Amino acid sequence: MISCSEAVKQLWEYLDGTVDEADRALVEEHLSRCRRCCGELEFARELRRVLAKSASVDPPADVLRRLSQTLEELKPMSPDLMHTAEIKDLVRDAYRQVPPTTAAVAHNLYSNEELALVPQSAIDRALGVANHLRHATIRSGDTVLDLGCGGGIDTILAAHRTGPTGRVIALDFLPEMLTRTADAAAQAELSNVEPLEGELEAIPLPDDSVDLIISNGVINLSARKARVMAECARVLKPGGELCVSDLTVEQDHLPREILTQPAAWAGCVAGALAEDDFLHKVQRAGFTGARVLHREPLSIEDCALYPLFSDEVIALMRRLIPIERHGRVAVAVVVKAFLPQMQ
Repeated sequence: MISCSEAVKQLWEYLDGTVDEADRALVEEHLSRCRRCCGELEFARELRRVLAKSASVDPPADVLRRLSQTLEELKPMSPDLMHTAEIKDLVRDAYRQVPPTTAAVAHNLYSNEELALVPQSAIDRALGVANHLRHATIRSGDTVLDLGCGGGIDTILAAHRTGPTGRVIALDFLPEMLTRTADAAAQAELSNVEPLEGELEAIPLPDDSVDLIISNGVINLSARKARVMAECARVLKPGGELCVSDLTVEQDHLPREILTQPAAWAGCVAGALAEDDFLHKVQRAGFTGARVLHREPLSIEDCALYPLFSDEVIALMRRLIPIERHGRVAVAVVVKAFLPQMQ
């Protein structure tokens, strides 16, 4: 078995085209064994460490592009990472078991004036991580897409701002969430909300069809975040805006026992990216001007507000994460970016 650093060196040479044709099969075998042995997560971490040490060397752009694509397309080959279908199943199960009220989350994120516009049923189902709507540009008559509408609180607030000449498409892959959002819209006497069943990775909308995309703590639930960003770029009109809230975290800081907990993934922490990785995926999808407009540290006690974090996961976090980091296990961010205008 070769060392991790040797496997990384081989990957780099393989991507750079300097591996002899006769050695390609052997290199591929070594890299496959590395991923099975260490898991894709450790493999990527080791790669980052090696690249960081050689930061003074500026690799060719095409090599960096191929490297990024290769890591994006690697399939999990160990229990360290869960398969996409498994992640969707655990998210589906976790969200179907949310208790009757999570109003504490709503009151933590939204003002009294904002909540006055929202039916209690949507307030009781709030599971967002920040208030991106304060930064989103919503104009009268706009078509807004809410990725992962959940209980409907952000959909309702956005629908008030588009007015009757606009519309808000509430996307979710759980029919019961769509029903809750539709019921909340009816209670709010809004006729411009359109529930739509579908997945983030395959948005069932035509190209260039929406003015603004919003999302709150949902993108990190996907195992294919680059694909989600690509879909956002596809359905946005030229000049359209992406304004989303989500969690960022340095994965190296989280113990393995937490990374593999289904509840931690459903709560967005285990599936979260580092902030620079999140911005990179946004930019790589074709967006410009990507920037973080708001940051809010999330403590273990904050996580405990979310019923998707089981008592077991909270206990693990308190026990395994060093006490000096209990107040910042993740950071909720609001990210805004734009799709370029057509020339």
